[in-house]
Amino acid sequence: MLSKLIATVCSLLFVIGSISVRAGDYEDAEHSYSTERYANALIKYKRAAADGHAAAQVKLGIMYKKGQGVTQDYSEAARWFRLAADQGDATGQLNLGAMYNNGNGVPRDIREAVKWYRLAAAQGNVDAWFNLSICYEYGNGVPQNYLRAHMWANLAAATSPSPSEILSTSRDLIAKKMTQQQIAEAQRMAKACEARKYKGCE
Repeated sequence: MLSKLIATVCSLLFVIGSISVRAGDYEDAEHSYSTERYANALIKYKRAAADGHAAAQVKLGIMYKKGQGVTQDYSEAARWFRLAADQGDATGQLNLGAMYNNGNGVPRDIREAVKWYRLAAAQGNVDAWFNLSICYEYGNGVPQNYLRAHMWANLAAATSPSPSEILSTSRDLIAKKMTQQQIAEAQRMAKACEARKYKGCE
């Protein structure tokens, strides 16, 4: 009985220790990245990412996408974004969607992009809302729908942590293509979406 208890405690300590090291690597990597010491950041992000740290996987995707400390490699960027996205990370889902949208590192597939944008949008990702508004405004990967375009643009403009003229201008340009009745309906849809915590808004 005592030996089992000791083994359990040791196992828990190992797990806690692993999480601590993983978090420490990520924090060190963030500091290195912010000071543009990309080679060191790359090493630390990879350590954390190998243990499943989703934010580290996203950062590696960004580094490969931009060629920061590594040769630019869209395929490798998409691979890291997918690992994070498959864990449910909204930023990973947003970036993977953008890779499909632009055909960077993956075959261009707007419908696949919309799928990942929707997953990120359901987690409250403002950039995903904006991207969806564009998709609906122009019928990219979805049937053109000004109501949904306005709804997502309105949510993005109203919820963005930093005021953005781009977001509000985009919403207003969409509104010019709509009747007052349609605008009112889109605003109602946005309120209903917010009340549902952005789940099931499609």
